[in-house]
Amino acid sequence: MHVQYDRDTGTSSVHEFQTRAEAEVHLKKAAKESSNLVARTIGPTHTKIRRRLITGCGKSWFCYEDKTNMFSGSNDLRSVRMFLLSKYYSHKLSAMQLKRVYDIAPPRVRQYLDAEVSHVLKKIRPADLVLELGCGYGRILPKLAENARWVAGIDISAPSLEFARDFLHGISNISLSRMDAVSLGYRDQTFDRVVCIQNGISAFHVDQRALISESIRVTRLGGLILFSSYSNKFWRDRMKWFELQSQAELLGEIDYEKTKEGIIVCKDGFTATTVGPHDFSRLTHDLIGDVQITEVDESSLFCEIVPNERARLTLAGPEV
Repeated sequence: MHVQYDRDTGTSSVHEFQTRAEAEVHLKKAAKESSNLVARTIGPTHTKIRRRLITGCGKSWFCYEDKTNMFSGSNDLRSVRMFLLSKYYSHKLSAMQLKRVYDIAPPRVRQYLDAEVSHVLKKIRPADLVLELGCGYGRILPKLAENARWVAGIDISAPSLEFARDFLHGISNISLSRMDAVSLGYRDQTFDRVVCIQNGISAFHVDQRALISESIRVTRLGGLILFSSYSNKFWRDRMKWFELQSQAELLGEIDYEKTKEGIIVCKDGFTATTVGPHDFSRLTHDLIGDVQITEVDESSLFCEIVPNERARLTLAGPEV
């Protein structure tokens, strides 16, 4: 499989090869046609072909190309696609571009966005330490900061965080850090509330179970974690919003043949999924009794988790 990601355009393509020789022929040809992409050496074979990299996994051969970043996940199709989509957000949909996504939102979508924030604010107490996962340019951080003692916002996109520092200038109880949401640089039980809304659990394109586990780790016993995704009832309004984003060239052209059942697919490789009630139940099945799934405004689906000792023991695994 040959995976190509163009940082300048935010596009990606995937090709699979049965032999290393076939991959090498393709890569040598591609190297002559493009100088945008620079590969870093990863994987077991450490073979660099001009500006391309080939690495083997099972019966298939993989090539990963990127201008500045290294793919360090498992060399399988799902992991590579997840990585490419995370780069889409950190490069193409970041900073001012990300803000435009919300600026062009139609009235029903603005209602959805406001309803999500209102629901979260009801759960925050004045003495709380709050963490927002995927804070972007800081869209909801000021409102969180008005209701909490301290708010930490993390995001993987450096441009978004740089924009956020200007956007949030003058607010003293907010800190910003560049982190991966599945590998947080915080001690256990640091926060009273952890917030990951606006479909972050899908949009991050990370292992969702790992994301929930890491959120539980940094949340105090008896605290609260809030994840949200889209309600099925919001599908038409969501589609209209994504069509506006595509028309504004914030996303690629929508592939209507592949777009269905809550999944939006663009021809440049971008994919937007959701997490439904059954998905949330599956992801939190061993935390039954501490999980509540609620629909808000007929637009959002919230999964609220209260960490307890049982959840921590489950995540830690059996003692050796």
